[in-house]
Amino acid sequence: MNEEQKQQGTGTSGDFEEQLRELLAEDANTIRPAPVLYPVIRRRGTIERRRRVAATGAALVTLAAMPVGAYALADGNAGGNTVASTPSVSATPRT
Repeated sequence: MNEEQKQQGTGTSGDFEEQLRELLAEDANTIRPAPVLYPVIRRRGTIERRRRVAATGAALVTLAAMPVGAYALADGNAGGNTVASTPSVSATPRT
């Protein structure tokens, strides 16, 4: 290695870092993502909000329908003629 190469590798690392930072800063200024339009963001938010409202409504309808379905399956007898309320064997009194 000659003297110039040694200086580039060790002694002038400050200059190299400075040049590298300048190059990176230039690239950062030239490469920018395209801005997202406000109406696109707003439309996505509206769609997501509608999905959440629909899911919440479906859950509430399901929760409301479960007691009605249970009542319909029980033929509307709310404890009137159930198996547990009528004795299966008549008991004779002991004296």
